[in-house]
Amino acid sequence: MPLNLRQMEVFRAVMRTGSITAAARMLNVSQPSVSEILRYAEDRCGFQLFEREKGRLRPTHYADKLIDGVERVFEQVDKVNGTVEELKAERNDVLNIGCTYSLSISLVPKILSDFDLRHPKISPRIIVERRAESVAKINSGLLDGAISFLSDRYSEMEFHTIAEKPLHLICARSHPLAQSDRVSVRDLKDERFIGYLPYLLLQKRIDALFGQHGLFVRPTLEVEQIAQAWQLVQSGRGISIVDSFCNFQVFFPDVVTVEIVGAPKISLELLVKKGKPQSPALKLLIQKLTSLSSEL
Repeated sequence: MPLNLRQMEVFRAVMRTGSITAAARMLNVSQPSVSEILRYAEDRCGFQLFEREKGRLRPTHYADKLIDGVERVFEQVDKVNGTVEELKAERNDVLNIGCTYSLSISLVPKILSDFDLRHPKISPRIIVERRAESVAKINSGLLDGAISFLSDRYSEMEFHTIAEKPLHLICARSHPLAQSDRVSVRDLKDERFIGYLPYLLLQKRIDALFGQHGLFVRPTLEVEQIAQAWQLVQSGRGISIVDSFCNFQVFFPDVVTVEIVGAPKISLELLVKKGKPQSPALKLLIQKLTSLSSEL
C-alpha cells in the first residue's frame, strides 16, 4: 500500500533529525503522533524503516533507498507552495480582452481605463481582432473575453449583454437632414448612401431595415470599417447608418447623428468561454460591464 504525503513528511523529519522527539518538535506535533504515523508508514511499506536501539532510531537500508525519492517529492511541494505565495502577492493580474477595430478606438479604451483606475492591481490589455478570430482565441485561452456587437451566435460562447442601442443616421453638419431630430427610413431613399461590404452583419441589418419599408438602397460606396463611413460622411460623400457604440464625434466634429424612427436595436456584449472557470479579474470586469448598462 503506498505512503501518503503525511507519512512521507514524518519519515523525512525523522531521517533529518534522528529522533522521534526532534521530529515532533520540527513538525510541531506530539511525540505519540509521530510514533503512530511512523508505525503506520512501516506497516504500509511492509518493512522496517528504522531500527530501535536504546531509544535511538537507526535508518535501515530500505530507508536510505527511500529518502531520495521522498526529498524530491517535497522539492515539488515547496515549488507548488512557492507558486501559491507568488500568486497571493502578485500585483498584476493580466486581463486580455479582444475587440473590433472600431470599438478599440472609441468605447473599449474608455471602459478599460475606468476599470484600471478602480482596480490598479489588474492589468487590462486591448487586443484588436476580427470577431471570429476573437472567438478562436477565447477558445484557445489566448483571450479572457471579447467585447463585441453583431457577433454570430457561437454555441461554445457565453454572452453577457452590456447594453442595447438602436442604429442611427450620420450625416455632414451641412446636410439638410442634420437639422432634424428624427428621420424616417423613407427620408433616406434618395440619398447617396455609404454602406458596408455585403457579408457584414451591419449591412444585412440595414438591408432588412429598408426592406421593411419596401425599399432597396444601393450603396454609392462600400466600406469595411465603421470609422471609414464616418470619414466619408465628413467628406460630404453621402450619409450612412452606424451603431451607437462607436461614437467618433471627437474625430469627426463635422458629422452629426440623427435618430431613425423604428431603427432596430443591437446589443453590445462580452463574450467569454462557456463553462470555463472565470478568474477574479474577469468576474470584476463582468460586474463592471453590467453596471455600465444604464450609463450606455
